[in-house]
Amino acid sequence: MDKYEKRRLRLIEIKDSLCRGKVVDLARRIDREQSYVSRMLYPEGKKWKKRIADDMVEVIETAFNLPRGWLDGLNAGIDIKKERVLTKQHEILLDLFDGLPKSRKDKFIKELAEEKAEVDKLLAEMLELRQNQAS
Repeated sequence: MDKYEKRRLRLIEIKDSLCRGKVVDLARRIDREQSYVSRMLYPEGKKWKKRIADDMVEVIETAFNLPRGWLDGLNAGIDIKKERVLTKQHEILLDLFDGLPKSRKDKFIKELAEEKAEVDKLLAEMLELRQNQAS
């Protein structure tokens, strides 16, 4: 297995473990277009496949706060399925959340879930619009 296939398989692991199996969540985390990320996940030989180059490895590892070399199979002892790696934004959010009373925490979770649902709906509508325009 070459390094690009190893990277692709590790990226699938990130998608499944840290992005709820969703390419759109992975794309958002690394600030790339969903179509670009999807092409990085294509198996070798599929038309329009994008290999994961060294600069993209750094982007991905930084976005998920993974140690350098993780995507290449180094630091194999870190199992992201068991250990969720927190970014600085996660830590800030957790600190703020911990400072709220329980009643406000419940309200915040509900509002955040509603906001996420709205964003997901908007993204789905935009994707459908693009697909319709392409055909």
